[in-house]
Amino acid sequence: MENASKALLMAGGMILSILLITLLVYAWSLFSKYQSSNDELADIEDVAKFNQQFTNYDRDDVEGYELISLINKVVDYNHRKSSTGTNDIKNKPITIEILLKGNGKVFTKDKDDNLLLFKSDSYTQSGSNNILTGIIKEAQTIEDKYGGVTFASKLAKNYDSIFLSPTQVQQEIENSNNTLDDRAVWERAKNKYNSIVLKNKVSSANELRPNGSRSIEVLKYYEYMQFKRGVFKCTDLDYDKESGKVSKIKFEFDGEIH
Repeated sequence: MENASKALLMAGGMILSILLITLLVYAWSLFSKYQSSNDELADIEDVAKFNQQFTNYDRDDVEGYELISLINKVVDYNHRKSSTGTNDIKNKPITIEILLKGNGKVFTKDKDDNLLLFKSDSYTQSGSNNILTGIIKEAQTIEDKYGGVTFASKLAKNYDSIFLSPTQVQQEIENSNNTLDDRAVWERAKNKYNSIVLKNKVSSANELRPNGSRSIEVLKYYEYMQFKRGVFKCTDLDYDKESGKVSKIKFEFDGEIH
């Protein structure tokens, strides 16, 4: 009888232990699922937060100066967190494509629609080397040469009134009933030039003529200003299939200048 009682106690203990273990396993399973759900929710929130800083550009009125900021942001991200050549699916590089000539419209001042500063009709930013570094550096060099942003901007904005086109010259001659020779026209252009920027920047009127050294610089800076004020349309926004993060953004110049 005593042995039977002990056996029952032992069996009960074993059953209790099994139940306790089963309960612990079940509880751990629930905790794991809960933790996994929290991790998934956190990942979703992180992806949404990450994408928001780029989806803000998914519109039809993105200006060029905003694209400069976006490219800087992408370059920084690609440099710090992207993992080209590895299996890390969460942090892949972002690509930006910019088409400067949309529907045949360009923002350049050149009468032949040649891009002097940007040179190409399209740019792709896919790594950590900023595609606009050289362009911005050249624009800043022109700024410094002409006494800073204020003077350089005035010069670019007043290009037409400084470097008179043949049509404008002829119209002025007709309006004034006077005969203006070529030399007089360019001397006046030089005076106008010097009244806007720092003096003694032009040693010869020939520097102001089309394709002259000063004329090309002003055209380049004008182009830079037009780019920053130009309106771009986001034509495509792609997401990476594995991570759900923004992977590519495309923009096209829509012909407007603000």
